[in-house]
Amino acid sequence: MAAEKPKNPHEHHRQRLKGRFLTEGLEHFEDHNVLELVLFYALPRRDTNEIAHRLLDRFGSLSGVFEASPEELAEVDGIGEYAAVFLKTYPAVAQRYFKDRFAARTKDWNYESLGKKLIIYYAGKAQEEVYAIFFDNALAICGEQKIHEGDINSAGFSMRKLVNAVVHYKASFVVLAHNHPHGLPYASNDDLHTNGVLKSLLAHMNVALLDHYIISEDHFSSMDKENFEHYIKWFREDDRSAQKKINRSKSPIDL
Repeated sequence: MAAEKPKNPHEHHRQRLKGRFLTEGLEHFEDHNVLELVLFYALPRRDTNEIAHRLLDRFGSLSGVFEASPEELAEVDGIGEYAAVFLKTYPAVAQRYFKDRFAARTKDWNYESLGKKLIIYYAGKAQEEVYAIFFDNALAICGEQKIHEGDINSAGFSMRKLVNAVVHYKASFVVLAHNHPHGLPYASNDDLHTNGVLKSLLAHMNVALLDHYIISEDHFSSMDKENFEHYIKWFREDDRSAQKKINRSKSPIDL
């Protein structure tokens, strides 16, 4: 007779925690409970409560855990390479989810909503990155792309990559963004100079640089807010005028 496999001594606790999540979500969970739940699926036979507490002790907060590198995570007792990679998928998937959710073609963007959208792009990023959002000639988003990793003012910044992306998306307008991971969301003199160079480059392609956002954690500012809002207002008014002309041109039968 085959020996019976030993039961997981933590199984009842796991079932209770899963049940809580399914009935009430994460709203009333402590941070260590959240990590416990996540780690159930990477460490099916370990006491994840103790490991969750070790992670929080080491990195200080739930966000600190998810923003740690795989190498740093793997240094925590109980977290091997597999569990470290598993933990890193969570913020990446969440970011992908929000980007996908807001990626629908629309002309309803305004300065504030686009800034909030860009904050999602930079969540947990410890180094500078440059993103571009591309708009068609109706001011609808037609593409988004990371253009550069590193300082936008560095010699490594590829203007060719930006140009190729403009051509690929057949863009008429561009909004750029970069982050200041350890600073304030305000443009430096170098930022302003680089922005002027890029604006001139795009103008030679008959493409308008509408604005250039700077993101720092959950705050943002931009270099040309008035220009961006002017274009949005102009396009919205133009749309309303065009719609009125269409409505006036319809016969009573059409209506």
